[in-house]
Amino acid sequence: MEIFTEKSIKKCTGTVMLKRGESLYDYGSVSDLSKIQTSSDIEKITATVYEGRDKKFGNNIEMELDFKSGNINYFKCDCVDFINLKGKKACKHIVAAFLTYLKPKSNNEEKVSYTPKNNEGVEDLEAGLDSDKNTNNIKEIKENEKEVIRIKNNFIINNLGKDIYISLELEENRSYKVDNILDFLNSYKYKNYSVSCEDGFVYSPEIFEFKERDTKILDIISSNLGKRSTLNDSELKLELDEFNEIIKLLKDKHFKIHYNGGTYKRAKLLQEDIPLEFIINKDFKGVFMLNHIDEIPLDLLDEGKYYFYKGDIYEPSQNQIELYKPLHKMFSEQKKSIITLTESTKYIENSFIPRLKDISAKVLVNDNKDSIKKELNAIKENEYFKTFIHLEKKLTGLAVNLKFLYDDVEFDIFSSDKFKKAELIKNRQIAKERPIINVIKNMGFEMTRNYFLMEDEDSIMEFMLYYFNSLSKFATVTYGEEVENLKLYNPSEYNVNIGITERGMLEFSFDIEGVNRWEYKDIFHAMENNETYYRTEKGKFIYLRDGGLISVNRLIKYMDTESSFERDRYLVSSRHNAFYVEQYLKENEMFYVKKNAEYRRLIDALDNSESKEVILPEKLEKTLRSYQKVGVKWIKALATMGFGGILADEMGLGKTLQAIAFIVSEMENIKKSNKPAIVIAPTSLIYNWEGEIKKFAPELKTLVIYGAKRERDEVVKAITDYDIVITSYAVIRNDISNFQNIEFSYCFIDEAQQIKNPRSLNTRAVKKINAYSRFALTGTPMENSLVELWSIFDFIMPSYLLSQKRFNAKYEEPIVIGRNKEVLGDLKKHITPFMMRRLKKDVLKDLPEKIESTILVDMTEEQKLAYANFVNKAKNNLSVLASSDGIKNRKIHILSAMTGLRQICSCPSVMLENYSASSGKLEVLDNILDECISNGHRILIFSQFIGVLNEIANLLKNKDIDYMYLDGSTKSKERYRLVEEFNEGRGEVFLLSLKAGGFGLNLTGADTVIHFDPWWNPAVEEQATDRVHRIGQKSNVEVIKLVAKGTIEEKILQLQNKKKEIIEDVISKNDSQDLIISNLTEEELEDLFTY
Repeated sequence: MEIFTEKSIKKCTGTVMLKRGESLYDYGSVSDLSKIQTSSDIEKITATVYEGRDKKFGNNIEMELDFKSGNINYFKCDCVDFINLKGKKACKHIVAAFLTYLKPKSNNEEKVSYTPKNNEGVEDLEAGLDSDKNTNNIKEIKENEKEVIRIKNNFIINNLGKDIYISLELEENRSYKVDNILDFLNSYKYKNYSVSCEDGFVYSPEIFEFKERDTKILDIISSNLGKRSTLNDSELKLELDEFNEIIKLLKDKHFKIHYNGGTYKRAKLLQEDIPLEFIINKDFKGVFMLNHIDEIPLDLLDEGKYYFYKGDIYEPSQNQIELYKPLHKMFSEQKKSIITLTESTKYIENSFIPRLKDISAKVLVNDNKDSIKKELNAIKENEYFKTFIHLEKKLTGLAVNLKFLYDDVEFDIFSSDKFKKAELIKNRQIAKERPIINVIKNMGFEMTRNYFLMEDEDSIMEFMLYYFNSLSKFATVTYGEEVENLKLYNPSEYNVNIGITERGMLEFSFDIEGVNRWEYKDIFHAMENNETYYRTEKGKFIYLRDGGLISVNRLIKYMDTESSFERDRYLVSSRHNAFYVEQYLKENEMFYVKKNAEYRRLIDALDNSESKEVILPEKLEKTLRSYQKVGVKWIKALATMGFGGILADEMGLGKTLQAIAFIVSEMENIKKSNKPAIVIAPTSLIYNWEGEIKKFAPELKTLVIYGAKRERDEVVKAITDYDIVITSYAVIRNDISNFQNIEFSYCFIDEAQQIKNPRSLNTRAVKKINAYSRFALTGTPMENSLVELWSIFDFIMPSYLLSQKRFNAKYEEPIVIGRNKEVLGDLKKHITPFMMRRLKKDVLKDLPEKIESTILVDMTEEQKLAYANFVNKAKNNLSVLASSDGIKNRKIHILSAMTGLRQICSCPSVMLENYSASSGKLEVLDNILDECISNGHRILIFSQFIGVLNEIANLLKNKDIDYMYLDGSTKSKERYRLVEEFNEGRGEVFLLSLKAGGFGLNLTGADTVIHFDPWWNPAVEEQATDRVHRIGQKSNVEVIKLVAKGTIEEKILQLQNKKKEIIEDVISKNDSQDLIISNLTEEELEDLFTY
């Protein structure tokens, strides 16, 4: 006969549940334990196990003990743990109940065992036991891992935000508050004892562990425990640096905040500006009241970095913090949400309100002017009396005298005999008089003994500007010469002219009647000083905050690059600026500006270019799509005006054909002038241009200048005998002396990103070409920086976007560094008239679908080992360099290591001499090829590595697949031949290096594109894909990107998505390898080299 001991339950559970059960037993959590003897050897036990002092949360257990075999036949519990354990292990409640059965809490030393009184019926019992129950007796289960529990963080804001405390809850099925936070932290830190929490839950460092984020938080608050202060046993005070670290760890998590008696259960950290709202009210006396809508944000820890607002914690931008901090202090000190602004009206309107709008996007200014205007408009002439108003300039201010004429009785409200006069009026209409008197008061006039008086000069000017003219709607208004001089100029009295001179320059002039030439300097100086009015030498006033005058001033500052306006009162600028100026005039509603006929013609030529007729040969007319005809007309409109432009259509939309069509339309003028057009293209594309001209415009007499220097020097002499000349950037760079003195009608540069570097020899040479109009063709006018766009514009229209130095100061630094959207908008206004960009999705509705997919490829085991070894070696090398060099100095080593890793991801044998095993990507490619070719698809495969292309070529040879090959070493004529043959049906696969085959080619003979190794810049990949997905494609195009799983390839794609630059806002969406590397933090860099 067996006796049960603690070992009996250890066989049925694991370490975690055993420890937790022991804790419940120690706490005395078991109640109502009962024993029922069902037979001589079997005893059934039931009990309720509670986890809280209040006995609200109880779980019922049941188990059966077999004293003959010494087994626990079965057990069950209604808790969640038992369900999760699928009934195969004993939960903590069963453990606690069993221990209580062995050692009741009333006498812990007493061993409880049970032996049946006799052996009768044992044999019958054994025979009758269910065989399934026997075979399912609980087996010993080992478990050594700790159980992970989570922490819920609660912040307690006290002392108006100057103190922050933290309390903790442990979450295991439900939440348990940590009653004594110092005891808990000591237990966590030193792991030498257990701690009881709310409702009897026991934390034991032997049983529980925490996730990484929770561990970091506990490490922060468990430092210097002996010096910590608490609000009570459960709440620990945080220092600023501790709160800063913890809140950053919780930036994507919800947490509780307790403040001022309220609890915010789903608070979060928002790293954005506080959405503040303000209303400024100005009363009839001109007093400004600032209303802070909703609650005043609480400055946490009095540091101005974090604010508690509407249940969340905000970490605003430094700009908002600096501007808002003094205002926040003012509201906090006065302890109310409405304060009176005591500064001058000029300061409030010119300085305070603009700064307030920098703090918040929601600032409502309720000026008293609007309500007064409504009052004035509501007053009508009436049948009972006529109103007379006389204005007079006094030494003390502006006086208003008011009279009402009832038939033949004149009633002066300031007259000493007004009461006698009132008696003479038969039917006096006081109700109709009162609105007139009230509105005069509301305008700011004080009632004196003899008249209404306004003393403040700014208020007088405001009256003259906003209300004076409205008085005549219901009254007869009289005034003397001094008041006449108080009247302000309005925009209709400004004489503003703009036009194109006979010399083709843009000219702007501005003057105000009666204002001396030498006064303009003082006028605009006063505007710069935010003054409100300017008194001319003749005594009249100019309101300096008038929108029309402000618009004129801004336009002058834009055009006056030589500071000549103050001297001449007119400005001369390049006619290129006409489109920007015209847009400015429209946006600012400057309809009073007079424009000469030539200026109107210039604007109309571009605005209505689509309606202009362009005569083309019938074949070309039928070939061009509608959007291409628009492009040709746009080029022609610019060329007619002597301007240049950038045709920046997305790859595959036929920029080459549009350029050829334009040149054909100008063929007659070209022949008459003996000034041919010139096309400058990458060497790989010059014969592609020749082929397109032969195909679509055979009537153009074409000269290709390429080959040996002797041949080039000879043929260049005959340039004027041809309609169009095609050459390469390399030829222009080497032979610029042969070209720079030749006059060309038009110059087109293809793949214009070739001149993105202003200092390169290519760029300098191309800019020396002498042509009436210059045009750039590129699908990517910017890849990395705004200077690239400037360089192309400096080719098509030199100096239009200023010098590089001034462009950098005016545009690049404010946009890239300052993220200034206003400056960005200004730049867009400059470039939009001269750059046409259409996307395929917008203009080619019938283009077949492009289906893109990324396949994560698992490397082979040998490949993984090679990758891991290379990672470790690279990390060691970089750590050595890190001790002496910064990231910039290490860039070449970083790039080298990254290139090696990427090659291993594709084909390790390319990088490692002794590697002979397979590659995961080659194996996947093998399967893709079989499926694609068997279904009749033809394929382009791109890679950046020649060695990888050679490995793929070997695979194709072994599979007896007919393929073609092109890389940077392929000659230009050979490239053209290969492309033609592939499109005619030769070969099933075309292997291309990304840089050599990724642009300028038409490969619509394929319908599948495989990017074997991803490139940093997605625009380059898109450009390569568009060799297939373009005009002429009849089939849906499938694009497959192969990415080695868990490697640098996958991480670079993730990083690239995060590293979006300002370029996307201007025109494109590109990043380069160098740009990504230079923007990596140390942590991101280290992550690239983890595996």
